[in-house]
Amino acid sequence: SLLQKAGFVDMVLQKTPFNGIIFGVLDLRDFKSVPVASYNLLANNRETQVIFYEFQAGSRMLATEIYGLLKQKAGLSIGQTVNETNQFGDNSFYVNFLEQTEASQANTFLVVKANDYVYALTYLREYHPLIKQLITLLT
Repeated sequence: SLLQKAGFVDMVLQKTPFNGIIFGVLDLRDFKSVPVASYNLLANNRETQVIFYEFQAGSRMLATEIYGLLKQKAGLSIGQTVNETNQFGDNSFYVNFLEQTEASQANTFLVVKANDYVYALTYLREYHPLIKQLITLLT
């Protein structure tokens, strides 16, 4: 699998229902434009290491619109900032939280547009090199 090629070994990918909230704060419950798949990558079959949201746009144009919507919503939310770096895929940005909580200090929050998909990822900072490799494999 792509996860193993990226270096995620001894982990289990678990599909979860999409509850309409990403990064714990961005409310997308009114978003019905495209299917959103939600997955947790688990260590020891129970400890979430990475949360993936996959927006299946079906076209580059719609993916660009979804990316823009996520960027706008993240930028308008109180207590967070958007850092668009475009390091990954066609476009990408990080969401930085101004209030330093245990979760915001331990995790990275990243949105990537690649071809006709948009991915939103929450992952423990130590997995950054593996996430970089995974995004390279996805694009």
